Amino acid sequence: FAFVIIVVSLVLLVTTMNLHKEFYSFELPHLEYFFLIIEFAMLVWIIIRGIKYKKFGTILLVLIQAGLLIYNLLYVETSGKIENALFIDKFSLIIVAIIGIIGSLICIYAIGYMQDYHKHHKDVPNRRNVFALYLFVFLSAMFGIVFSNNMFWLNFFWEVTTFCSFVMIGYSGTKEAVNNSFRAVYMNLIGGVVFTAGIIFMSKNFHIVNLDQLFDLTKQGESAAVIVCLCLCFAGIVKSAQFPFSSWLLGAMVAPTPVSALLHSSAMVKAGVYLVVRVAPLIAGTIGGNSIALIGALT
Repeated sequence: FAFVIIVVSLVLLVTTMNLHKEFYSFELPHLEYFFLIIEFAMLVWIIIRGIKYKKFGTILLVLIQAGLLIYNLLYVETSGKIENALFIDKFSLIIVAIIGIIGSLICIYAIGYMQDYHKHHKDVPNRRNVFALYLFVFLSAMFGIVFSNNMFWLNFFWEVTTFCSFVMIGYSGTKEAVNNSFRAVYMNLIGGVVFTAGIIFMSKNFHIVNLDQLFDLTKQGESAAVIVCLCLCFAGIVKSAQFPFSSWLLGAMVAPTPVSALLHSSAMVKAGVYLVVRVAPLIAGTIGGNSIALIGALT
């Protein structure tokens, strides 16, 4: 499967290299409910773990995130919003190449690594199959982030990467691993809550959920669109472990090496970079945009 992903990524890169931007629509009226069920299942799992390890700050953030999702379901109009849900352009192709090639090579490397890992860590339950599953789910979510034009879809895949990192960082089950997995999910949930609040605000007030529509709104001089962009950038700062959220990525080093490699090189960190770069033209020259550039430079 890793080789298939590499080949498909290369074929996609070569065949669409001269493409400016292409949008794709789907007639899947209940897909958002499917996403919602999965997201609630992930949140419930984090709550269960949070209760077990008495991580009440994490539980609070999960409840806030769940509340935002329920509010969106009940009070925000969602009909007809899967038009132009996906898109592809040259920038997304660059990220696809990183995810598909480097990420897949990490998955291949993980096969031998995890065999040796369990030889040296006999006290850790051997869950290599589940570990491999999360690696590929992680890559799938990254592709979803890069291709999503619908920002509720983007938000869903964003949270999938948060959940997968939480599970994989805590793989060994040691106290250190568990604490660092909760540190990662706690910080990324802060970004996720701001992300969700921003796109709900945009959807409710401007009746748009697609990223390309946000560009149009900014051109019309709507300052609220800049606020939404800053919410997205804040989530990107957290995901890419910029100051003052750098500690979660350091803590992630306690995980098996393929996890650290995936988080650093082709997944979590790149997701944050991707989102900030994607909306950068909309906030260029603003106080918020200059502040984000300063944070990046300082980090």
